[in-house]
Amino acid sequence: LTKSIDGDNKKKLVIGLTFLQEVDLIKLDSAIFRTIKFDRLNIEFQPLFNLSKLFFYNKQPGMTEGEDKTFSFLVPVHLLFENFIAKVLAGFDHDNIKFNHHKPKRNYGHNGIKEVFPLEPDFIMIDNETFLAILDTKYKYPYDTDGKVKISEKDLYQLSTYALCYNCRNLVLIYPKFYGAPKPEVCLAEYTLKGAFGDIILKIIQIDILEKDINKISGSIKDLIIAEAIVNRII
Repeated sequence: LTKSIDGDNKKKLVIGLTFLQEVDLIKLDSAIFRTIKFDRLNIEFQPLFNLSKLFFYNKQPGMTEGEDKTFSFLVPVHLLFENFIAKVLAGFDHDNIKFNHHKPKRNYGHNGIKEVFPLEPDFIMIDNETFLAILDTKYKYPYDTDGKVKISEKDLYQLSTYALCYNCRNLVLIYPKFYGAPKPEVCLAEYTLKGAFGDIILKIIQIDILEKDINKISGSIKDLIIAEAIVNRII
């Protein structure tokens, strides 16, 4: 309750604590787990019970054998990474320069009746009404089997569409730095793309997500993202 800032989450926490008022704390051991039996009255709690056993025994569920029923405990790491980058970029706001998260949204075309093909870049760097840079996060391994930087055609087409629709000449793809990455540097590659309104600069950078000091992460990418985007801004 003291950590959460979400009103709906706080409400659910209060309800949960109310349910737990009459629950006593006990010291768990394997003997207690063996005494639990399931019937038609409590069978719905069996997946949660099995998950608690995994935590207690510090194990993980087998994927190919076994009859225990549990449920997946998954984290959408791509969204986690994107929100982490949002926190980093929020510290770069200065004067008229802002980093918008998922806005403004635009449509790439229309069918004569309504606008279609909605576009929603992860981040847009804006100076007043000018789009200085578009940044997109990708939680994936940015290298091929030979250790060379590789961009998927799908990602390239996506970024190129952003550049055309938002009339923006600076693009940045942000990847996490995986353990044992072939290249240690922050800027992995820089490309010049041919655009209808001039050359487009595409930077590929990686963020060390194991670094605990967010200020070091911010310092390592600030100039790469901001300086050249301002120099190459569209007047």
